Amino acid sequence: MFLIRLLFVAPILALGIFFFVRYRRHQFWPLYFGFSLFSFYAFFFGLVPYLPSYGGYVRYAVGITLSAGLGYYAIKTIRQFIETKQAELQVSTQERSKNIQAEAAEKALENHFCPSCGKDFIIKKWEIPFKNNEIDAYKLVADFCRHCGLQLFKNCNQCGNKNFAHLPFCASCGTKSVID
Repeated sequence: MFLIRLLFVAPILALGIFFFVRYRRHQFWPLYFGFSLFSFYAFFFGLVPYLPSYGGYVRYAVGITLSAGLGYYAIKTIRQFIETKQAELQVSTQERSKNIQAEAAEKALENHFCPSCGKDFIIKKWEIPFKNNEIDAYKLVADFCRHCGLQLFKNCNQCGNKNFAHLPFCASCGTKSVID
């Protein structure tokens, strides 16, 4: 019974794993992801209960193999992400600021993080010296990212208002910003 089920489930599982690894960023990724979920369902509920039990060793071996394979894949993916992020940060700040899109800049400003490195740009109250127990709100925002050096805020050439450097227009007067 196990071998008959294996004959049907093994190709489905192999195809599901192939789709997940190869086409997860494809235009039709939900279709491929759905097939991958179906193949895992077919494996775990259609085949695993019928694995021959030699004291549970076969099931343990399958679990260990799957855990090791998925762990290796996850570690490899995370390392690639870290390497790409480090390579991006090696580029000069002027080049990085040219590559930032308006939508990403909006999201970065809304969530208070640098659009280049992803770190928070809000300076905490205890990190700056202040006089007379009064802190100006603009002093709590750094003009340059403390982690990667990217310029975050600059003054408008027309009205002098402080704006997020990667947005296309001034929030006060509406003039087009010149991104260096």
